[in-house]
Amino acid sequence: MSEAEKLKVNPEPIEKNRRIRGSLRTNVTKLIKKIDEELASANPNSDSLQESLTILIEREQKLGNLDDIIIFQSPDAEIETEMENSLEYSEQIIKYKSRVNRYLSESVQVEGLCYSHSVVPPESKNNKKEIASETNVSFLFPGNPSKDIPKQTIYYQTLRAKIVNNNCEYNVRIICDSASERSYICESIAERAGLKTVGKEKLKIFTFASNEASVSKLKRKRITLKNCNSDLVITFEALATKTICASKISSPSSRMVELLQNEGFELSDSGASSGRVDILIGNDYLSAVLTGRAHRLNNCLMLYESVFGWTLSGRDEFNERTVGKESAGLFIRSSDESEENLSEGIRAMWEIENLGICDSEKSESDKQVIERFEKNLNFVDNRYETGLLWKRDPGDLSDNFDLARRQFNKVRKELKNDTFVKEQLMEVIKYQKEHNIIQECGENEKGYFMPFRAVVRKDKLSTQVRMVFNCSSCTKGNLSLNDCLDQGPNLNPSVLDIILVFRKFKIGFCGDIEKAFLMIGIAEDDKSS
Repeated sequence: MSEAEKLKVNPEPIEKNRRIRGSLRTNVTKLIKKIDEELASANPNSDSLQESLTILIEREQKLGNLDDIIIFQSPDAEIETEMENSLEYSEQIIKYKSRVNRYLSESVQVEGLCYSHSVVPPESKNNKKEIASETNVSFLFPGNPSKDIPKQTIYYQTLRAKIVNNNCEYNVRIICDSASERSYICESIAERAGLKTVGKEKLKIFTFASNEASVSKLKRKRITLKNCNSDLVITFEALATKTICASKISSPSSRMVELLQNEGFELSDSGASSGRVDILIGNDYLSAVLTGRAHRLNNCLMLYESVFGWTLSGRDEFNERTVGKESAGLFIRSSDESEENLSEGIRAMWEIENLGICDSEKSESDKQVIERFEKNLNFVDNRYETGLLWKRDPGDLSDNFDLARRQFNKVRKELKNDTFVKEQLMEVIKYQKEHNIIQECGENEKGYFMPFRAVVRKDKLSTQVRMVFNCSSCTKGNLSLNDCLDQGPNLNPSVLDIILVFRKFKIGFCGDIEKAFLMIGIAEDDKSS
């Protein structure tokens, strides 16, 4: 039985629990002080920091259990104060855990390569002397990362496509690198695909931390790449080299792929991978591959759209040990500072960020969005109906029909080999048609066509297959539905108020609206926009 369970079975008086919590907080404050001093030293001891981090995590769990019990025992009038104190102290622990993780992550060294290129024009038929024109090309890329770094925490801009040559197609894996001036292809895949040599270039190659260069002569190949799910192709030139990257570059984890699929983003590099990279697209052709559209997931991760699909870049902040290169200020204090002043100093330094809590009022634009929503909200035929919150003229929105049809053909092809998902999808479509959630449209119907995909969760007891529509879908140069709609204000700050009100009364009652979002109807004027 855990410590929290013992306390709940034999509840101590609230004052005694508060004294126990006070002692624990004093211990944590001393531990934070020790961590702060270690990080501020000239050569922080990684082993000592790792030990302190382990103790801090254990103390955090005990404090969390005590906080829950004390809040449960507190009178209604004191619950909000207890909640605020608990969140503030928890914030201190989280921030110092982050600082230790950041130092431990940044202290790991990674090998790299640096190339400097000398470009030589192709040999002429007159056998004239070659003239080399010097260009400096920076090419930094991880070699063999330390074993201390967790796998699949840093995501590179990887893509999948097909090389097309002589009516044959070859699957390849691509990495985009804006730090490289040139593009490259592995010799093995170039030979297998029978790519044509269009010239040669001479390179001076400097390995990391070396002042001496080795000279290599590389063949320049012409490549035609095709999107795996459409007929879209691009042609460019790249230098053939034996190896692009010695280390294995993993594809995004299945957890990350599933999260993004639920948000409507289909990653180009989403399948199982050996980690090998066949093609590197440098800055010479990167603008031809990336469409210019980007989507920020959080402070750590970005999505970039390419002609081959979406690609992920950044670090996975869900992994507790992964902390990237962030700008941080050092909190300096005198060593004889009292614990009370230390607590107040940290409290002043860090604002409450958990659960979206903030003291600032809603902006004027947010208020206008809420007013528009409430004004357009009506109750029609036993369901709520609302107009869409347009921030652009609906006339600027293309129909997106061709792209939606290509995606549909892809889904239909996949369903031929999966009868379970196919049958479940047919049931979903039948249900939604019967409940007027979706309706058939004619050939000349106007509007925005959204591609969809099936999200399968066989571990669920109720809905194992869901239809997820991609409202960010659009062709190059056009707007998506998400581009034209206002997303509205963040309502997370209201969550704490709801929790406090819920706990105010003796008996709580919970209810759930089946398929809540699907129950909201769209105003007739916006259905054909």
